Amino acid sequence: MIEQTDPSTWPEASYNHHPVDDIEPVEETDEIPVVTALCKVLDLISDEPNRSFAVDVLSVSLSYGASQGLSLAEVARRHGVTRAAAQKKSRYFRDRLRLPAAPGFKSEEIRRRHRERNRRNIVNE
Repeated sequence: MIEQTDPSTWPEASYNHHPVDDIEPVEETDEIPVVTALCKVLDLISDEPNRSFAVDVLSVSLSYGASQGLSLAEVARRHGVTRAAAQKKSRYFRDRLRLPAAPGFKSEEIRRRHRERNRRNIVNE
């Protein structure tokens, strides 16, 4: 007798369960891949007129500078700007990179309330 090689003619199913079929697909997350994050950081630095200042502020903003004994006040002194200017640039970088607020910084809610109160004071003057 000739053996039938066409699986569609076989009486049993041709599918055998495999454990890999039980693995759920990996869901995408909001985490930025490392290369994309690095490109964003480089874009931020390259857009700055004073790149040395930008690197120092980013270093502190990412908590790397703090581990090197660097603070925003020290960065401001090094570059001849006010501490407020360094803080503003740090907030700008953290907002652009979608990083959480740094310890010691006012939260977005507090900053919003201060802006509203200052606007009311200007209008009332």
